[in-house]
Amino acid sequence: MKLLSETQLRATAIICPILMLAGIYNLGYLFGYILYLDFSHLTMEQAFRITTVVLAIIATVVFVKRFKALKQHFFNIDS
Repeated sequence: MKLLSETQLRATAIICPILMLAGIYNLGYLFGYILYLDFSHLTMEQAFRITTVVLAIIATVVFVKRFKALKQHFFNIDS
């Protein structure tokens, strides 16, 4: 198995969050609409913002954990 170079790992660290943001934006609309339907006192924009922020926090935590695991696996670095 060929290991990723440091440059490839850094490129992954740049590209993955961009892709995650695009997905979060789309999922934010979907879940925001569901939230909007369930809670009539929220406007659509408020529901979209709430779900987008929650999804962004979850995605960031998952990405950081995965990136640290990849870094340790490929470079055997203890942090």
